[in-house]
Amino acid sequence: MTTLTDPPQASFRLSMLLSDTRYRSYTFQFIALLLLIAAFAFLGSNLMRNLAAAGLNISYQFLGSSAGYDINQTLVEYTSQSTNARAALVGILNTLLVAFLACVTATVLGVIAGVLRLSNNWLVSKLMSFYVEIFRNIPVLIWIIIIFTIMIAVLPGPRAFRGDEPSASMFLNAIAFTNRGVYIPAPVWGPGSMAVVAAFLLSIVGVFAYRRYATKLLYDTGRLLPMGWPSIAILFVPTLLIYFVM
Repeated sequence: MTTLTDPPQASFRLSMLLSDTRYRSYTFQFIALLLLIAAFAFLGSNLMRNLAAAGLNISYQFLGSSAGYDINQTLVEYTSQSTNARAALVGILNTLLVAFLACVTATVLGVIAGVLRLSNNWLVSKLMSFYVEIFRNIPVLIWIIIIFTIMIAVLPGPRAFRGDEPSASMFLNAIAFTNRGVYIPAPVWGPGSMAVVAAFLLSIVGVFAYRRYATKLLYDTGRLLPMGWPSIAILFVPTLLIYFVM
């Protein structure tokens, strides 16, 4: 009766780092890592020598100095005399706000476009297909460049809206499209403003409640209630009544 045994394991040798396939890939990765570290070290030392020769110094002391510029939109208190660190915080918060609003808006528009693309209406389906293909197949960076170019080349500057006889007019006498951004009226909170906001939020809840009731009634009794104009009425009528009463 014969038995099978594993072959004896050979002792490790340095030549196995290149000859043995078990270690060869790790050897090449380690060599590439050393070359990358050496390249960054050379670039860093070259940068420091050139900065020293030019009399410059890299430090974070500038974060404590005055920024000296204004920022239109701020979520925290900020003036032109605030520090650069404060300006960086304002920029980070503005970026997070824009990212959050972009995610919400993209989700809503994406769901609407996706549902309308499945519509039985030929015109609506083709328009949504064109919309989806245009925005999906063109990189976001290209859209940013297009929008930025249009805003710089076509839209007027903020000074065009100033003075007794401005050279540019605002949309609906309330919204100004400029090459520095879009300016809209800021909400003025007065007595009863929170009641109007609360009424609008409750109206949104009321719309969902009514549509849910109408759907349940349809399944239970077969009776079809109108959806369109009651939903619009529930959404706007209570808010408008509260607005004019308050």
